[in-house]
Amino acid sequence: MGDRESSASTPLFTFLIPAYRTEPWISETLDSLIAQTRPDWEAVVVDNGNVDAMAAIVAPYTDDPRIRLIRQENSGYGGGINAAADAAHGRWFVPLCSDDLVVENYCEDMAKAIESSPEVDVLSPDAEMFEDGTLRLFAQTFVQNSGVARRNVPTGDLTLPDIMEQQFLYYGGAFRREAWRGVGGHDSDTPRVEDLDLWLRLVAGGWSVRAIPDVLGRYRVRADSMSHAPGSVDVFEDEAVHAFTRAARSSGRPEDLAALDVAVRRLRYVSSIRRARWAFLDGDIPAARQAARAALAQRRTPRAAAIALGLALAPGVLRRLRPWKQEITRRVLDVIAARKWGRSHL
Repeated sequence: MGDRESSASTPLFTFLIPAYRTEPWISETLDSLIAQTRPDWEAVVVDNGNVDAMAAIVAPYTDDPRIRLIRQENSGYGGGINAAADAAHGRWFVPLCSDDLVVENYCEDMAKAIESSPEVDVLSPDAEMFEDGTLRLFAQTFVQNSGVARRNVPTGDLTLPDIMEQQFLYYGGAFRREAWRGVGGHDSDTPRVEDLDLWLRLVAGGWSVRAIPDVLGRYRVRADSMSHAPGSVDVFEDEAVHAFTRAARSSGRPEDLAALDVAVRRLRYVSSIRRARWAFLDGDIPAARQAARAALAQRRTPRAAAIALGLALAPGVLRRLRPWKQEITRRVLDVIAARKWGRSHL
């Protein structure tokens, strides 16, 4: 216990954990911290809703002096993150959703990366997705949209085009305290994409932001995720476009403005493909056709062309083929996950 008390007084990392309606998963999140191979961390859990059930689950964990609980009325994800940051003692802040996990060597490997590059202000590792006990490669941090083929991670500081090209970094990176304070933490008028907005503001502000290929986070995909709701797509797209535009215009660099155009087209393309799928599943073929045409207008890809043609000529055939496509994709990804991570992780 003495070692824990010493490391808790001046920890290298503070995990910032806003907790709201995640009672079924918060214990797994905290267990993944307790399992860390490097002990100089702390966690500030914000009961972001002042819910007795959440407090009852977290309270026993506070027997470990590295874990603290703050209770407050719900102030949104950003408000919860910032409340945790205000109470943090660590030199580096790590945002962590209260239903996600980190691998047991997160602190150890991130500390090595920090020590090898002392000039860096923010480091983002990669992550793996999991849903219902099945692993998937994370499809946001320098991984192609298929979630299978990894792109090369830039070795130097990230630029705005780097981030806009990939659209997202894994949110659970390590932020130097001074960098976090320098941009005001989660202070955004785009709450659906405030993690993306934070990365953009850091890069635009001249802070040294880098990505590393190490897979150190575990991102839980939930059926009730807001990103799965059709009604949230328009708001998400608008906020992402707003964040991209603000960052590119603040720099004024031609390369950033060119990247903005490409990023906006890509984002609207993906959004239109999703709308086409949702409308198709709801049986609204005219709406699905309209969304497919919108996707094709943004990017003339073979996928968009095939969807638009199929909806125009043979929507019934598409409906019969879709279950086969889903099953084949699921089996391929299961094989990849099993080979890469091993069944012991499941």
